[in-house]
Amino acid sequence: NRIAGWQRDLASYVEVGDFLMAQGNLIGALKRYQDGLTVADRLAKSNPENASWQRDVSISYKKIGDVIAASCPRTSPLSMTVSRSWNGQASLRPGP
Repeated sequence: NRIAGWQRDLASYVEVGDFLMAQGNLIGALKRYQDGLTVADRLAKSNPENASWQRDVSISYKKIGDVIAASCPRTSPLSMTVSRSWNGQASLRPGP
């Protein structure tokens, strides 16, 4: 069924994103987490009463934030900026 497929997709995106994050591949991890957010959002919108799916959206945003935080060492000035395009996808790009 369609919902089960989305759940598998979400789990895969998160698992691959976690692996890439551990390897230091921030761009790859960001892409996978964004893909996971897209799926989590689709699931949450399909059943707004499902608290677990709402939580998956929150976790997806947290993981994207983790990537962004990892790209900006706390001991140096902000070296990357976060931009949000009209479709809500975060991206990393060199700062000013």
